[in-house]
Amino acid sequence: MLNAECLARKIILGAFLALLAPNLAKAEIPQQSPEQFLQGIYANYTSGHSTFEPLGKQGELLFEHSLFLLIQKDALGSNAKNEVPLLNGDPICNCQEYHKLKNLKIVAANTGNPHPAASVSFTNEGKPETMQFELVPSGDTWKIFDIVTSDTGSLRDYLVKGLEENATH
Repeated sequence: MLNAECLARKIILGAFLALLAPNLAKAEIPQQSPEQFLQGIYANYTSGHSTFEPLGKQGELLFEHSLFLLIQKDALGSNAKNEVPLLNGDPICNCQEYHKLKNLKIVAANTGNPHPAASVSFTNEGKPETMQFELVPSGDTWKIFDIVTSDTGSLRDYLVKGLEENATH
């Protein structure tokens, strides 16, 4: 009888997991494409009439948690010391100011990679800019894991290294 009970429990558990598995898998795959995610962000920059603040409240929705914590640590540390933060501008446009970004082009490789890369290019006040984004899934959307520019290279690496150097001074 014990073996029959054990077998019945295994069958019930297996059936439960079989029903649950598609929902778990679905939760890990964003419904939104990387291009749609980035288009949504950059719509704030191409309209020219935005109160969008990626380093403020919206930042938590945009950046992967550990990158957001690095950004916050940089801002809080520099404020406490009355210094200019390492990230002295907007990482989404790689600028301190913008009026209306033009010629926006977003290209994301559709490789099935869990950290897809996307290239974003635009013109800001006549200056062309190209940036690389590494994204990670977050619920039914994406978050920014890293941004690479020709100025700073990897934003994540730049902040980690800069914060470590500041801690030793």
